Amino acid sequence: MLEPNLSCTLLLGLKVFFLDSKGGRMQQRGVRFFRASTLLIGATLVLAGIPLPAHAAVPGSPVNVTAVRGSTDNIVVTWAPPTSGDAPTEYTVKAYQSVSGTTTWDACSAPASATTCEGADPLNIPRTSEGWVEVTAENSSGVGPPAARVQVFAYPGAPTGVTASSADGALTVAWTAPTTGVAPTQYTATAYSQVGGGSVVGTPCSTSTLSCQITGLTNATTYYIEVIASCTENSSCSSTTVNYPRDSDPSTRAAGVPRGLPFAPTGVDLLGGDSIITVSWSAPSSDGGSPITNYVAEAYSAASGGSPVDTCNPATVASMRCILEGLTNGTTYFVQVSAENISGSGPSTTRQSAQPGGRATAPRNVEVFRGDGSLDVNWAAPISDGGSTITSYTARAFTSSLSSASAVASCTATGLSCTINGLVNATTYYVSVTATTSVGASPPSPRVTVRASAAPSAPREVKAPRGNGFSKVTWRAPLNLNGSIITSYIARAYRTAQSTDVLISCESKPELGSTSTTPPLTCDLGPLPNGTTYYIDVIAVTSRFVSEPSSPRIAVLTAATPDVPRVVTATQVGKDVVVRWMVPVSDGGQSISRYTATAYDSPTSDSTVGSCTSSGDSCTIRNIAGPPLYIEVTATTVAGTSTPSNPRVKVVLFGSPSEPRDVSTQRDGKRVIVSWLRSIDNGDTPVTSYTAQITDTNERLLGSCFVKTPKGGLDTRLSCTIGGIPAKVRASAVVTAKNSTSSTSSEPIAVPARSGGVGTPRELQVFAAERSLVVSAKRAPTDDSKTAYVFTAWSKSEKGKILARCISPAQISQPTCLLKGLTNYTPVWVEAQAQRLEQISPPTSRIEATPMASVPSPPWGVTIAVKGKDAKVRWQAPLSDGGYPVRGYTVTAYSDTDPTDDTIVGRCTPRKNARTCTFTGLPTEYISVTVVATNPVGVSQPSPPVGRNVPVTAP
Repeated sequence: MLEPNLSCTLLLGLKVFFLDSKGGRMQQRGVRFFRASTLLIGATLVLAGIPLPAHAAVPGSPVNVTAVRGSTDNIVVTWAPPTSGDAPTEYTVKAYQSVSGTTTWDACSAPASATTCEGADPLNIPRTSEGWVEVTAENSSGVGPPAARVQVFAYPGAPTGVTASSADGALTVAWTAPTTGVAPTQYTATAYSQVGGGSVVGTPCSTSTLSCQITGLTNATTYYIEVIASCTENSSCSSTTVNYPRDSDPSTRAAGVPRGLPFAPTGVDLLGGDSIITVSWSAPSSDGGSPITNYVAEAYSAASGGSPVDTCNPATVASMRCILEGLTNGTTYFVQVSAENISGSGPSTTRQSAQPGGRATAPRNVEVFRGDGSLDVNWAAPISDGGSTITSYTARAFTSSLSSASAVASCTATGLSCTINGLVNATTYYVSVTATTSVGASPPSPRVTVRASAAPSAPREVKAPRGNGFSKVTWRAPLNLNGSIITSYIARAYRTAQSTDVLISCESKPELGSTSTTPPLTCDLGPLPNGTTYYIDVIAVTSRFVSEPSSPRIAVLTAATPDVPRVVTATQVGKDVVVRWMVPVSDGGQSISRYTATAYDSPTSDSTVGSCTSSGDSCTIRNIAGPPLYIEVTATTVAGTSTPSNPRVKVVLFGSPSEPRDVSTQRDGKRVIVSWLRSIDNGDTPVTSYTAQITDTNERLLGSCFVKTPKGGLDTRLSCTIGGIPAKVRASAVVTAKNSTSSTSSEPIAVPARSGGVGTPRELQVFAAERSLVVSAKRAPTDDSKTAYVFTAWSKSEKGKILARCISPAQISQPTCLLKGLTNYTPVWVEAQAQRLEQISPPTSRIEATPMASVPSPPWGVTIAVKGKDAKVRWQAPLSDGGYPVRGYTVTAYSDTDPTDDTIVGRCTPRKNARTCTFTGLPTEYISVTVVATNPVGVSQPSPPVGRNVPVTAP
């Protein structure tokens, strides 16, 4: 034997066989190297350890091996040729069941020219199983080493048991998880238009559970659903994050049809009968995708909630009609209807009301008016229609009141009136009316007797409530119209209960454009000057007759509530408060029975702390705890109580003058003119001086001026000028009144930052007149003589509609003008604004007023010309005479040495409505005068007091 590890050389072309350890023959694979082998060549020549030629070598391992799944179980394997050894003559590819095991799934071979294993002999690994692919190369020298095995990942198996349940416009899909492959982490359900292939329909749904809903489908359409299971990246289906997503084969498709609930029925109609309501309806606009299988009508005792009192179903679905039974006649029920299909019961209709019942009751309030050969019949609907709609009414005329008599003529209407024609004027007729429903005709109404044409009886139950310059008269229609049709009513006013002279009247006719031919049972009777008793009756007028007047005549005393008490002052004396006032401009036509002064603890509080009453012009509130207190006064007559004086007056401590009034400021560059009216109450000692001061926002004094021993009346305006006030500095002015013991300051008022500007008017006043209103206001503190005033009347019932407008000229010190063209007894809103050039102020608060005949407006433009102790007074006529001519004027002179003293020192009345009057020998140095105008209604308010110093000697 040869020594081991020796080599030998074989000639090419010889066949070489390998002997296994048992001497067996192995397959021919080309030349290999052996450590200790026996070679048989031809005969039994054996060589051992003979070296082979160096150029005969096996190929190396294939490189860049990949294994990718195809659409089914096949695996597409690719590689690159080995980079070492001799060229391969073929490749062998095997799929193993484990990374290192020898059990295979499948194997395939490829020629040396190939770099892939596919085509006619593909490599297969079940989709739901893992595998490892190994590729080796070989040539005539033998088989090279295998490439590293490449893993092929498993996919989930297909879901099974797919079902599709109907929903409204959707399908709810459920399935069973796959039993093969890796566990999926997500499922996707998709609807298709065909059982195989087709397009995707609706919105697919994805979920990690075993059901989801596909939406966006059409009811009553068949769809085919398939489900795919997926293994998604970073999921629990594999720890290696490659080949994602891995989708299963689709499941077998399952058919499904979406179906919804039906809509509510339409056109529900209810018809009442005896203890029943018949319900009918129309089909819903949609059956939800499934045929309607039933309808249900339900009756409830309420418009919402509760349980049904009764239900019914139609005999057939197509009939859409059923009857609710066992109901109580005359009771209102609320009915709803719903439809059902295979998916369930749809929504109900809105509940509608109806009443079961029998025949309607008789028509009511039958009225008959005789025409020429005809009778016009009116009536009211029955109290009950018996549960069914009234379809018509029939009026019948009889010549006898017996129930057995037959009608001689009739008329039928669907409304509440008709005309019976073909009658004889000289015949008495008896008329009744019946109502007809689907159940039948009602009982007839009681017969109304219509005699030959004659005047109606007198109007009844006349009422004439007291009004302000008028009376709103009301009445009831005559009991017997005697076959006539009333065309109007006339209310009349007399001076006495027996007088035949009508002072004034008003007529009530059907409203223009109204469909009613019946005149209203009311009218406004006026003007009736306040303070006088009038006697009123009413007559009814037809085309041929006039009724007797209502009797007895109704007495009415027209009056308005009194005006507000004026110039209220309040002074504390010890624990008491003495309140004084001036009587109102107008008592409303009735004597004032009492005044009431009330003390409050704040300017706006409702909490009273004491009061007193008086029939004069002062009273004392006893035992008051102390200031601060605020007082208001009201006046009362039989017509009512006036509005309280406003604003409330702050109680002045004993000995102090009251505040200077109506403080205003006007800037002229750096000069500020401060003006004011004197204190009403001097604190029991004359006011010796007034001081005006201007301070900035830090209360630093910027300047002052002084008026010593002021002269003139209460409405004499005082002023002084403070210089050196810089423009645009925010400042305020205060005026202080001083007597011998103490002083009182006004409230601060702003100083304008620049010259000019317009402020809102103050103390707007409105006086009633015939179809007009007289308006006036006080100037704003910042306004000058170049500022005009605009007054506007707005409709109260039609907010935003301007009814009238007037402008008071800029030169008038007390802006006043007349709003014309208004309607008597119709309330309006009035406001005022100041205007200069293109500037206009904010409006005042609106005041309600009612145009009507009234006292005149105050005279205006009052002046005094003084000569010695004589004074000649002139004035202008009122802007409005109140609806009646002015009969005269009265001028009154008051002592003006004490603002709380109303002592009259003179009075004169000019002749023939002259507008001038002269006082002679006046006993006091200071006077103030007022002028009033008189018409048949009464006395106007006085003109604003004009004060003047009367010289002791003639100038």
